[in-house]
Amino acid sequence: MTEVVFAGERVGRDGVKPDLAKLTAVVNWGVPPDLLNLNSFCCLTGYFQGLIKDYAIIAQPLTDLCRGVAIPRNKGKGAYRKAM
Repeated sequence: MTEVVFAGERVGRDGVKPDLAKLTAVVNWGVPPDLLNLNSFCCLTGYFQGLIKDYAIIAQPLTDLCRGVAIPRNKGKGAYRKAM
């Protein structure tokens, strides 16, 4: 074997690279229909923040959309999804 996927990274002779399955998931992600889906997208792209120069600046408009949401505590997933 010249390359192996370990802990979400491809490790080989050329060093450590991102897993192509995760990159494909980011590229194929559609327009988020709600804030819950947008939050999931931000979490997925955050996985690559070390590989993207100025990631925080690029992602700031998306994370600002999620900040103003009042998330209910101890009400369960349904209430969380409804708020998002």
